[in-house]
Amino acid sequence: MKNQTPTLEPTFVKKDEFKIAGLQCRSQMKENEDQKEIGQLWEQFMGSMPNIKNKTKANTTYGLCFDFDPQTNEYSYVSGVEIDDSNISLPDKVVVKTIPASRYAVFTYKGDMNGVGDAFKYIYETWLPQSGEKPLDDYSFELYDERFLGPNDKNSETDIYIPLK
Repeated sequence: MKNQTPTLEPTFVKKDEFKIAGLQCRSQMKENEDQKEIGQLWEQFMGSMPNIKNKTKANTTYGLCFDFDPQTNEYSYVSGVEIDDSNISLPDKVVVKTIPASRYAVFTYKGDMNGVGDAFKYIYETWLPQSGEKPLDDYSFELYDERFLGPNDKNSETDIYIPLK
């Protein structure tokens, strides 16, 4: 891995259903390809974030991956914030996604965002097969809070949530 390995033993948490409001794009898993597109999405989102009302946590954002197509390696990605009401007026192009209640394996990744793909690779190709746990293949998300110091900061920490069956 380019950066530190994620926590080898994840914590396990249960989360209730919640909603994320943010901007969405379609990307493809290729070496360094999705980083640029997703980085641009984050830049756009950070500009529109002050216009999203009813945020539940002022300094917490999410990166939601879903709708993965194994044939093309394409997936949908939303950069967003948790909201407590999706019936409010939202800025143009903002989508709302409902994350179902689930049990999660939570891995803490430490490093700049260039290595986060390696962390996912470790989780899905090494940890999950050895753990006996079965993932829900519908989605996963990253949580960015006060420990996230920026995409290029090697001291940044990001929690990766993998929903389990």
